[in-house]
Amino acid sequence: MKHYDNYINQRQSVTSILSRATRESGELYKICLTCSLDCTRYLIAQGIAFRGHDESSTSLNKGNFREMMDWVKSNNEKVRDAFDRGPKNCTVTSGDIQKELATCCAHEVTKVIMEELGDRQLYVLIDESHDLCVKEQMAVMLRFLNDKGKVVERFIALHHVKYTTSKALKDALYGILDRHILSISSIQGQEYDWASNMR
Repeated sequence: MKHYDNYINQRQSVTSILSRATRESGELYKICLTCSLDCTRYLIAQGIAFRGHDESSTSLNKGNFREMMDWVKSNNEKVRDAFDRGPKNCTVTSGDIQKELATCCAHEVTKVIMEELGDRQLYVLIDESHDLCVKEQMAVMLRFLNDKGKVVERFIALHHVKYTTSKALKDALYGILDRHILSISSIQGQEYDWASNMR
């Protein structure tokens, strides 16, 4: 008789319980993800490195991202509860998640820059150098007049180039312009250092 009563009572049905559990876990995940995104946005805005040398739970300094997440959890009960009650395999703190969140932020910033640029004429500023791993990278910035008539410069790409020949740098620039749907004809000038390959 008890099973029949539970069957009749739809709030006790398996479907209802699973639906409630799924909805609750979705809300907990959203809180955790929002916290991670807020920490990501802050670190990017301040130009602070994300990762540390030892990000294990026993480390005294887990890196800026994880330390900031721990600080938010210690000061916000709702976030702490979401991390405690949520699935343990979904902590949204892994290095891959950090990179993905930073990439998403970069895409959003680039989108705003492209909207600000519109169909205006622009100058391209290019420089190349190598990083600590001795990989050659080409930095690309755009210079244009905004709606108020002021000259603004916006960084749009840091692109790894295998070779620093003039053809490789030109192909990389064309690829960046294509990716952002910018026409070569809108370029009114170019600036670079006077290294022979850049010229």
